Order: sequence, then C-alpha cells, then structure tokens
Amino acid sequence: MEPTESGRPAVLFRGLAASGGLVFAPVVRFEAEKIREAPHYEVESALLNAEIARFYTALDGARRQLAELAKTTEAHASSTEAGIFDSQLMMLEDTYFIDTVVKAIRNRCENAEWAVHCAFESMVEMMRHMGDEYLRERVADLYDVRNRLIGNLQGGDGQRAVPLIDRPSVIVADNISPSDAVSLPRRYIRGMATEQGSLTAHVTILAKALGVPAVVGIGQSLEAIQVGDEVALDGFHGLLWHLPTDKIKATLLSETAPLRAAQEHRRSLADRPAVTPDGIRVTLLANADHSVGFEGIGEHGAEGIGLYRTEYLWIGLRREPTEEEQFKAYSEVLCACNKKPVVIRVLDIGGDKMVGRSHAGEANPFLGNRSVRYLLNNRAVFKTQVRAILRAALLGDCALMYPMITTVEELRACKAFVRECKQELIAEGIPFRQDVPEGVMIEIPAAALEAEKLARECDFFSLGTNDLVQYAFAVDRGNEAVAHLYQPLHPVILSLIRMVVQAARRHNRSVCVCGEMASDPLAALLLVGMGIRKLSMSANLIPRVKELICRIAYFDMQRLVDSMQRDEPMSAAEVAARCREVVRKYAPDVLNA
Repeated sequence: MEPTESGRPAVLFRGLAASGGLVFAPVVRFEAEKIREAPHYEVESALLNAEIARFYTALDGARRQLAELAKTTEAHASSTEAGIFDSQLMMLEDTYFIDTVVKAIRNRCENAEWAVHCAFESMVEMMRHMGDEYLRERVADLYDVRNRLIGNLQGGDGQRAVPLIDRPSVIVADNISPSDAVSLPRRYIRGMATEQGSLTAHVTILAKALGVPAVVGIGQSLEAIQVGDEVALDGFHGLLWHLPTDKIKATLLSETAPLRAAQEHRRSLADRPAVTPDGIRVTLLANADHSVGFEGIGEHGAEGIGLYRTEYLWIGLRREPTEEEQFKAYSEVLCACNKKPVVIRVLDIGGDKMVGRSHAGEANPFLGNRSVRYLLNNRAVFKTQVRAILRAALLGDCALMYPMITTVEELRACKAFVRECKQELIAEGIPFRQDVPEGVMIEIPAAALEAEKLARECDFFSLGTNDLVQYAFAVDRGNEAVAHLYQPLHPVILSLIRMVVQAARRHNRSVCVCGEMASDPLAALLLVGMGIRKLSMSANLIPRVKELICRIAYFDMQRLVDSMQRDEPMSAAEVAARCREVVRKYAPDVLNA
C-alpha cells in the first residue's frame, strides 16, 4: 500500500452497510463511553428509607431529563428520534423495575446504585436471549437509561461530552447511544462509523434520518484514527478507508457512481406515487411501532402505516399499559400520520415476544396461547386495548387487525367482543368511532385455505408472510440448522397467496402484504403481478420497491405470474431465477440497491 502525505499507510475497515452514500471528510472522534461503575456496599438499617428516597430522586430526575430531551428532539429533529426517549421513559415508569430496586434496597440493604445495576442486568440478560433482533438491539436503550440513573445517583447525568463539530466531518466512535444520537450537532455531520452497532441500532436510525452514509459493527478498534484524519466512508458497501489515497478515492467514486445516481433518483421519487409504466397504482405503506416514532416514515414516501405493532408498548413497559396509556399512544400515531391510513394490529404477544408470565411454562409458545388466542382467553386485556383503539380512531383513518386467526369462529368471536366494547362505551358516554374496519392477518396456512369464508366476514386481509412461510414449512428461520427451508418464493407459498388474493377479489376485499416479501424486489414483482395493490414494509426500503414498480409494466409482471401458473416451477430457486431475469431486463440497478 502506497503511503499517504502523512507517511502513514491507508487502512481499510469493513463493517455493516447501515446507510448508503459516499463521503470524504475529516474525522471527529466521539470518545469511548465511560460506563459508570456501580459501587456496592451495605446500607445501615436506619438509613434505608433515605436510600430509597435517594433512588426516587434520581428516578424523577431521569424522567425530567428524558422528557426534556424528547421535547427538544421533536422540535429540532423528528418524532422518529423523539420516540426513542418515549420508550426510555416507559422503562422508568415500569412498576416491576421500580419495585425490584426498592425491594433490593429494603430487603438486602443494598445501596441504590447497585440495586439499579442488578435490575438492569436482569433486563439485559432477558433481552439478549430474545429471538427478535430488534429487541436484542434495544439493550443499548437499557444501558442508556442505566447510565443516566447511576449518573444522577452520583451527582451527574451519565452523559459523555459532545465534540465540537465546526466543519463537515465524519463521526467515528465506539458506539452512539440514543442520548448521544440526539445531542450531536447535526449541521456538519456527513457520515458515521462505529465499532459496535447493527442495522437496527439507533446510529442507523440517525444516519438514515440525516441522509448520510454510515458503517456500523466494524468489530475492531478504531483508536488509530485520529481527530482531523481524512477518511473515505462508503455506506453502500460497508467500507471505511482511513487516510485514503487519491487512487482509492477515484476507485470509490467510480464503483459507487451508479449507486449514487440511483440513490438520488429514489429520493426524487419520495413524493411521487408508485405507478407502473402502464398505469397500475400500488400503495406503499410502512411497518412501524411506538418505540421509534412515525413522522419520519413520510420522508421515504410511505402513504400510511400498514402494520402498527402494538406489542412493543407491552414490551417497553414489561407490563400491560392502561387504557389511557394506549389511547395516548394510538392517538399519537394517528395524528402523526395526518389522516393517512393506519392499520393497528391487536396485541401479538407470544412466540419470540413475551411479556411477564403470560406464557410461562408453554413447551412451544409459537404454537400455543399467543396473539388472538391469548386475547380471547384474557378478555380484560383485550377490552382495554379495543376500547383505546376505538376511542383513538376518531383522530384519523384507523383500521383494526386480528393476528393469527385460524378459523372463522375466532374472527366471529373477536367481532362480537368489539361490539360488546362499543356498547360499553356508549353506556358510559365516551366518544368513539363506530365504523372501524376489522381485518384478518393471514399468517397460518389454515387461514389461507379458509380465505373464502373469512373474506365474507372481514373488511380486509393482511398477509403476514414471515409467519406464513414458517408455519407452512414448519421451520424456525432463526435456527441455522433448518433456515435453508425458509423459502418465501417456493411455489407452495405462492399458491397460498394466490388463494387468498382470489378469495379477496371475489368479495371485493383489499389485500396488503406486510411481511418481508413486500420489500424483496423479486417477491414484490410477483405480488403485484398477482393483483396485490398494497405493500407494507420498513420505511427505508420503500424507495427501492417504488423504483421497481415505476420501472416494470404491470403487463410484464402479470405475464410472469401467468407463465408460472402454466408451467409451475419446481423450486424457490427456479422462481427466483425467473423473477431476476425480468428485473435485470427492466430495472437492473434495483437488485444492487
């Protein structure tokens, strides 16, 4: 490697491509976060009440700090990032957490710092063993709140110093916590590179919100990169060059030119509808939950929320939210979406998402008392949620969706229960919306096979393709030993989807796909070709799918689907090959996005 002007060689670091883009800029270091040590000592019996009071004072201080951060963030950044602090505030309102700390102080004579430390370590351990990657990544939230609380107990606030950024720069850090993310001055941030982090981390959220490149999870020390050193950050390929030469820069510019051009083009599509060249309109929606906020989804061109996951309210609190807490949460999302449609999925707890002891002891929670089954067996929980949704529905275009429906009888039971809730609200004189549409999430093969009957009694279908594939092939896609059997493009899955679409069409019901197939260009090609007109996905993936739809005629999509019906492929690989051939012909750069 040829030396640079400084005499030091150029060095390449590889990580995860978290946010696309290319930038050459000097470095600003964000020094390694100092995790506050929690002292451990015994508190005298006579001082236990004072120690508990000290904990409550630190707790109240943390709540005020987070509320102020959320307010400031929403005013100067976006509600997407402000929502990060809403979820942290929910942790500090968790009665189980508070009781755990107080009991440790009172019963074991532990000092407040150590009691807080132990309570958070217990939560961290639980999160790390969850099957959901998003939830595992929320460990950063836990440590952020922990540091704040312990910092308050020790007379500070647990925050690290914010660097001075007075020119366009790339932030280099070990990691960037939620609090760090909103405290950074944004005017001159041109990119971010971190040793830690994942594609669901807050640094990724921040980078996408700012529209700057980011490489995360580099996995090795970046200490050799000094303040002011020039770096080349390639967020398309997950590359960080320290002290790049002119030759390296030229190569990066050349290799990323098509991607940068495509990126600019997709940004220009944000305010345009997704319409095929021959005039077929497809509605693109976002999957969302209350942990990250909602206004930012519009920046990617989302036309509403096709799947609002309510279970994250329970997970964030680690208890059942009250009716008023839920009413507030649902009202916020409906107001943020400003009359755009929002489909609220009722509590989908179970499987890889557990709360408290509601599923303790089940040998196979994925096939057990989860989702609608749990709600129909725990009607007080169901009632609280339904009442909150019906009340909030007055504020926007709201629909109600039931997950894991297996039979028509389950759907009828849900609808009857909603009618009961409406009668209660009428009797109590509480205003609510009477005509909230009620839909079914098709995610079990039995429901797909019974789609004809279900279509007669619901207002719309949502296809949860992630679970549909898992249940159809009896495969846990998180299990590496059998993950190869998770095949969304397998002809069997396409047959089930086709069955649902045909039943919906006969009864004039809409179908929205809200699983990962919606964001896969190859799958989206087939879904639109089958007649599906709504796709819901992570907001940041919408531009790529919109590009696909705007470039490929519906006639060609439909012709592909028809050819597969005439000459049915034998495998998912064959289906993928045929789809890839069409995409390469009309929109080849979409596959590289």
